[in-house]
Amino acid sequence: MIDDCSDWMSFHDAVAYVEATQQCYENLAIELLRQAAHGLKIRTRTVQSSPRWVVSGSRYYPDDGIDLEFCREDVLKLWPKRQKDAPRSRPPESRSAIWNGIRTAIHELWPNGITVKAKDRNIRIHEWLKSHEIIRQHNDVTRTIQRVLRAAREARK
Repeated sequence: MIDDCSDWMSFHDAVAYVEATQQCYENLAIELLRQAAHGLKIRTRTVQSSPRWVVSGSRYYPDDGIDLEFCREDVLKLWPKRQKDAPRSRPPESRSAIWNGIRTAIHELWPNGITVKAKDRNIRIHEWLKSHEIIRQHNDVTRTIQRVLRAAREARK
């Protein structure tokens, strides 16, 4: 690896990056970095920088200008960036109003289990949703009904 500035992250940059990717506080980010460095999952190095004064309690100490850096490649590999647009499954209680309406309609219309064919089932659920003003006349919820039923089957397994 080329010994280039872009190959290494300063301590503060690494902490900020871990905070952002793991959505945690600074103390936890520092602890995660410490554990990874101690477990040799991340390469580290010390570099000479300009001396600073460090506060510990009510005392001040010079740090002799020694700073800790982390290998950028290791940090990025250990804590990859999260994609904001990545699809995530939602728990049933946070689903849409239509999803929850379909579940409620199924429970109200068939408390002991669905006893009609799929086409009749979909028509009755559609009418129930319209009568409760959850959907408009032209909304097609057939695929959503199928998804709700599939999720219910998977939850029972």
